[in-house]
Amino acid sequence: VHGHGVENEAELDSTKPFASSISEGPLTSPPSTRNPLPSDFNPKNHLQEHTYVNGTPRDSQNHRYLPELPIKELSYMKKKWSVSTFDFCHLLGDVVELKEILRRSSGNQRKHPGDQCAALFSENKNALYVESQRLLANCQKIIKAQGPSPQTPMIVQKTFQNLLQLTEVCLQFTDCGFCSSGHRDLKTNLRDVLCSYQQFLEACRQTHEKDYSSLSLKLCVCQYTALTASLFCLVQQFKASSCT
Repeated sequence: VHGHGVENEAELDSTKPFASSISEGPLTSPPSTRNPLPSDFNPKNHLQEHTYVNGTPRDSQNHRYLPELPIKELSYMKKKWSVSTFDFCHLLGDVVELKEILRRSSGNQRKHPGDQCAALFSENKNALYVESQRLLANCQKIIKAQGPSPQTPMIVQKTFQNLLQLTEVCLQFTDCGFCSSGHRDLKTNLRDVLCSYQQFLEACRQTHEKDYSSLSLKLCVCQYTALTASLFCLVQQFKASSCT
């Protein structure tokens, strides 16, 4: 996957999992470590929001469009992981916190100007495809390493940054009072992606920190396959949605 935009969703549609006949079931237990936002967290002190144009993040002059608190929380996570020392347990804790941010978000916090919902939807659609592809490509790199690698922490951190970008795109629509009615299922699909990513990350942790074996590698592949499926459903749901 390259840094430029994806012309359409065909690239995601053609993504092939590493294996489709693995019998091992997915992980069912959530991580035991939770790393919530600090008690002194003040969203106003953190990074300014940005939006996408043709799949490229930019500083937004229209940041009033975004659901302020969730976007500030996402920005805080981006900033934190750009400077933090990598730790699987801490990252898993932030995935749990990301799910909580999604749960708290609602469709009555911010509203796009009534005549701009459709335009913003079209503008950001490409960004969703781009971030989905980047997430899958980086997950593939982890699996292809086939064992502990010095590059693994950096790649895993990249996958989380991809996930944060993807979440931000979706929240622009699920939290708009005008167009959230056309995107009700999008939030459910996004939650499925977060759960699949959490399970993939836990499988990677077991592989790289505990017991590297062919069985644990197969488990990573199995969870990657589940993540691919959930991302496909998210992209298709976004494609089928319409702003009203």
